[in-house]
Amino acid sequence: MVIKRGKAGVRVWPVVRYTTINRDIVTRKVDVSVDAYSQYEEGDTVAVLSRENEPENFVIDDNSYKKATHEYVILGILILLISLFILLCKWDNLID
Repeated sequence: MVIKRGKAGVRVWPVVRYTTINRDIVTRKVDVSVDAYSQYEEGDTVAVLSRENEPENFVIDDNSYKKATHEYVILGILILLISLFILLCKWDNLID
């Protein structure tokens, strides 16, 4: 792991090494630094998602994207319901 300390706190860039289906070994620092990755210790095993033809482009499969997806769907539905409510409340004024 690459760890840097700065004014904003500690930022962590995990270094991941994995073996592809073709038995190629890929070692790369994850591009995004986030505090969430500080949960990992050196030597931990993580799941990796990558394309077969681009093994150097990967993400750590920590299921955080699934949570974010659900949150965005709920937010979108909430905005849609609020917009519908405002439209219905002003409907009488629009018809007159």
